[in-house]
Amino acid sequence: MPSLPISLFEKIPELNQTLGARRNLCLIFNFECFDTSHRTQNSQNLNSIQRYIHWIADLPDVTMAILSNGTLEELKVFFDNRRIILAPNNGAEIHSSSFNWVQPDLNLIRSELTELFTAVRESVGSDLRPEHLSFSQGELWLKVSAGAKMVREILIKQYNVLKSTRLRLSIVNQQVIVSPDNPWNRGRAIQKIFDLIPRAAQQAPTIIYFGLEDEDEPAFQIVNNLGLSVIIYNRLPRTTNARYFLRNSAELRKFLFWVHSR
Repeated sequence: MPSLPISLFEKIPELNQTLGARRNLCLIFNFECFDTSHRTQNSQNLNSIQRYIHWIADLPDVTMAILSNGTLEELKVFFDNRRIILAPNNGAEIHSSSFNWVQPDLNLIRSELTELFTAVRESVGSDLRPEHLSFSQGELWLKVSAGAKMVREILIKQYNVLKSTRLRLSIVNQQVIVSPDNPWNRGRAIQKIFDLIPRAAQQAPTIIYFGLEDEDEPAFQIVNNLGLSVIIYNRLPRTTNARYFLRNSAELRKFLFWVHSR
């Protein structure tokens, strides 16, 4: 059973030694860590955390990356500094000024899911309720809720007709889910970012990953072998693989201030 995380601020002395030894940091954030109530659509009027990220991205010994379920275009609205690595679609795409990577068959997987979604929607017609059929192009899944028996049967039929080698159908708690046969998650995304980022003097950077959702748990597990996993919460946390915590956006802002002003 994972032990309770400790405050990230207890790690500051060790991080000072890391940077003093000329080892770089790589800070990776789940986009949801930022205070959504203060987001703007103008990169010149970012909230204070986003401003710190832009400033820190210009430091020579720190790499910044943002992971999001959204699209690349959405991320670019908030982060126009080309030194920031952007990882949209749950990290299935990773873009920077020096490299671009896309999960193999990503477009084909998305196309097949879209084809299935369209076929089911057209087959059911006007009887289809929005809550019965869900589709996420970002997270790459198609779901039929429990109890929607007719929609479920049609999805299974259309899935069998498609005969895809890239998708798989599973039934969990009477909910039907179609997703990639080789499922992607944030842990794999973090590992890929780590593999892609340039090395200073061939030395791997220390990764610090900031997350707060259940979907961040695979990332926490991977990061525990590469650096520091940090959960952001304002109450007693759920069981988590994160080994460090920050209590809220104010503590995140304080940590970023330390990184920028050290």
